Amino acid sequence: MEVLKKIENKFLNRTELHIKIPHKDAPTPSKESLKQEIAEKFKAEAEKIEIKYIFSQKNRDHSIAKVFLK
Repeated sequence: MEVLKKIENKFLNRTELHIKIPHKDAPTPSKESLKQEIAEKFKAEAEKIEIKYIFSQKNRDHSIAKVFLK
């Protein structure tokens, strides 16, 4: 998992992340599995993680996700 962009949104009191998720020879990860992986990596509670979207392109071995950490 690679963080492409990190924004500290002080007005809404959250961190906004754009993440690149590699998944070679596997389907796009589910929101729940991604939520658990993000919770472990960023030491955050899973209940405070909001995944806005996971976007995959055809014939690519990665997805892009937009995530909010509260």
